[in-house]
Amino acid sequence: MPLRFDNLLETPRRSLVSRSQLRLFSLIGGLVLVGMMMQVAQSPETRRKLELIFGEPPAESQGVVALPLDTRAISNEGLLEGVDPELLATVEDNTPFRDEETDAWFHLLEIARQADRVALHDASLGEVVYAQLVGQPDFYRGRVVTVLGIVRRIEAIRPAANDLGIDQLYRVLVQPHRDGRLPLTIYCMELPDGWSVDMPTGAPIEFTGFFFKNWVYGHQQGIDLSPVLLAHSFTPRVQEASEPSTAPPMPIWQLVALAGLLAGAVIALIWVNGREVPQPAIPSDEVQAVAESLHDLDAEGN
Repeated sequence: MPLRFDNLLETPRRSLVSRSQLRLFSLIGGLVLVGMMMQVAQSPETRRKLELIFGEPPAESQGVVALPLDTRAISNEGLLEGVDPELLATVEDNTPFRDEETDAWFHLLEIARQADRVALHDASLGEVVYAQLVGQPDFYRGRVVTVLGIVRRIEAIRPAANDLGIDQLYRVLVQPHRDGRLPLTIYCMELPDGWSVDMPTGAPIEFTGFFFKNWVYGHQQGIDLSPVLLAHSFTPRVQEASEPSTAPPMPIWQLVALAGLLAGAVIALIWVNGREVPQPAIPSDEVQAVAESLHDLDAEGN
């Protein structure tokens, strides 16, 4: 059988899709990711979230009332006039609503209905957050507090029989402004003008009223606590426009350097893909010997 080689000096080219290309692609992806992270980190919203996770927010953004250091001896000082401490003593936290708490419930609702809005606002301890109410309910119970948040649901409910003429309540689930993973539960007797149970959710509100208890409720993932607050109504807040970023943009030299690195990586990738694979040189005498051998084999075959 004839044995032939078309070209002794030509060998198949090796594929250059190798680790070098993988490194280049990883470098390009890493540089792009770093640039994106730098831009995201400069936004005010990102800085605010990082402050909430890793430390306290700046002093100018702190509006919450300070947590008392010792609540073992809680006095009645600071309670709004007319609030009965003995009725408050019947309230138990971390439970569903209990029949024993009914009198205290309507007691606070009646005071909230009769109270002047300005006087109620002046009596507030200030803005509180979910963690404060859950952590120290005995201190805040029956006291007037302020919470900020976003309405997530409004439900019309019928209260228990009472002698106060309160035959309609609204339950408002609010996502807290500062620590918004779990809801606050607000009960009020009236909704602001133009509001209804069918109103789309997502509107920001300010609520000033009485803290009642921490209510335990069940859901698909288990059970949780929701602070319960009572008032006559609440106040819608104007939707805050997003603050323009005060952080300086990425300096021009950084952008130029990043673009240069990316361009260099692309050029290197093109060069690696386009270059020829060096082939070993075959001495001419060896080529001549191989050619003569092939000629002899061909002659014998014929």
